[in-house]
Amino acid sequence: MEFQQGGHFSHGYQIGEKKLSAISKIFEVLFYQLNEKTQEIDYDKVELLAKAYKPKLIVAGCSAYSKLIDFGRFRTICDQVGAILLADIAHTSGLMSAGVIPSPFPYADIVMTTTHKSLRGPRGSLIYYKLQYKNRIDESVAPGLVAGAHFHTITGIAVALKETQSPAYLQLQKDIVDNNKHFAAEFQRLGFDLIAGGTENHLILVDLRKFNVDAVKMEYILSQINIQCNKQLVPFDTVPQPRALRVGSIPLSVRQASKEHFTRVAQIIKESVELVQTVTVDIKIWAAENQDKLIPLKQKVVELANELPIPWM
Repeated sequence: MEFQQGGHFSHGYQIGEKKLSAISKIFEVLFYQLNEKTQEIDYDKVELLAKAYKPKLIVAGCSAYSKLIDFGRFRTICDQVGAILLADIAHTSGLMSAGVIPSPFPYADIVMTTTHKSLRGPRGSLIYYKLQYKNRIDESVAPGLVAGAHFHTITGIAVALKETQSPAYLQLQKDIVDNNKHFAAEFQRLGFDLIAGGTENHLILVDLRKFNVDAVKMEYILSQINIQCNKQLVPFDTVPQPRALRVGSIPLSVRQASKEHFTRVAQIIKESVELVQTVTVDIKIWAAENQDKLIPLKQKVVELANELPIPWM
């Protein structure tokens, strides 16, 4: 997927002729895009690109995409051109392990995931593959890239995988999706537009263009009041600056937040947007000189956080 539209830079990010990721330096990479109207993956155009260029491998995966991926459609496209299907489920493997969103395993030849996002394990990764790819993948990992195993991390991943089978974990993943849909509805109630019109997973892309604030300023101000988020580009935006925010429901859901808590967070973000609308100078200078305006918002965040249990304490 095109990086500016929600793809991940590890999938071959480059700007024009400038190759920025290792993958783009090793392989020739062609990016597929979203449908400009729906802001969802344009599978018809993916099929046209595949038939025109005959890729050896197609990556079904993303970093900032709030809708479900149709892995079955990708499988059909790969079969038409003889391509390997690689599913990157780094962000969504926890949701998939609980069965709350569709899995790529019936369709993909190779599946890769990190273990520290929705899967809730230590920082690491897993590669699943059909046996016909075993030797090439195993050898590329070690000795190709990895010299020694981190057994403490492997043990932590094993514990995380065992936890995916517990009733509490299954309920958590359901809550993550449930809470996020409520979170999205609250943003819409407050007047925000959402990229792709909403969410079907754990993340939301909040379009800030209607409020004429840029996401760089918003990301900084929210960090000052203890809300973490990501600045994002808006698909097909004519302005090169990020004008969307990526937010999600995993951390608060882990801390057993209710829908009312998500309503309050959305309201705090709206108040922060209204504050940033008044800023005409460098945001860091403004924040340093206007702590009196930030402290009330920060206090709301602290009060909300103090209402929620910390699972490991």
